[in-house]
Amino acid sequence: MPVAIQVGVESIGDQLLNESLASLAAKTPGLFTTELEGGLIVKQYDFVVHSLKDMPTTLPEGLVLAAITEREDPRDALVLNAKHKGRNGLGGLPSGSVVGTSSVRREAIIKRDFPTLLVKMVRGNVGTRLGKLDNGEYDALILAAAGLTRLDMSDRIASYLDPSTFMYGVGQGALGLECRAEDVETINILQRTANHRPSQLRCEAERSLLRALQGGCQVPLGVHSSVSSSGEIHLRCTVMSPDGSQSIEESHSGTDSVKVGYELSLKLRKRGADKFMTGGEARPLTYGKP
Repeated sequence: MPVAIQVGVESIGDQLLNESLASLAAKTPGLFTTELEGGLIVKQYDFVVHSLKDMPTTLPEGLVLAAITEREDPRDALVLNAKHKGRNGLGGLPSGSVVGTSSVRREAIIKRDFPTLLVKMVRGNVGTRLGKLDNGEYDALILAAAGLTRLDMSDRIASYLDPSTFMYGVGQGALGLECRAEDVETINILQRTANHRPSQLRCEAERSLLRALQGGCQVPLGVHSSVSSSGEIHLRCTVMSPDGSQSIEESHSGTDSVKVGYELSLKLRKRGADKFMTGGEARPLTYGKP
């Protein structure tokens, strides 16, 4: 089947670069997906490709997540200014070094585990961020390893952050293919040609957890997941206060991906995770009227 690619669509998140992602997401759930989803609904596209970590866990009515591609390395990566070449990870940076990130999760972990470092917001595409690093505005950046790999920039990675302590974002490293629920033919094609079952199970568990906790870009929440050869899913999660001074960590395993995420959310709630949810209020479950 021939495929035509349409490019040039910019999301709200791509356009507004002077405000933090947490602030934008609180006002506009789906800030990286809404424009493309509007095109799906009016049949401008047959399916769209998202970074799965940018997709809200509840989609607009009539749309479905049809497939999840094989996941790239989900870990976070440390990129250093040239003057710090050879430093031993984040812990090797001098006190007062400025680390750039747009993620409240990464910021909370840095504040928790590396309190002598300073965190400063950085927005823009990867090239823009690296330019700011190289001109000395930052001493280091934390970026998704998958993004650097896809852009053939893995040579910029000074070290990978260990997910046993520096947990990654929900869905990080995977692509989500979204289409109309009524378009059975496209769903079947995407399932058959693009879906990667182990990645699907891991990401479904992570997204189920996030949905049950009603968290999003505003909540410092990290995960670490795996699938055994027998199909058992293991999921760990840490939920933190924005300043990293408080954190709760739990894990859960099972073979039903959605159930694993949901039951882990109950463990976290039992230990008080609700106090870290934004304002203590439920996150909106619908958004983006086309």
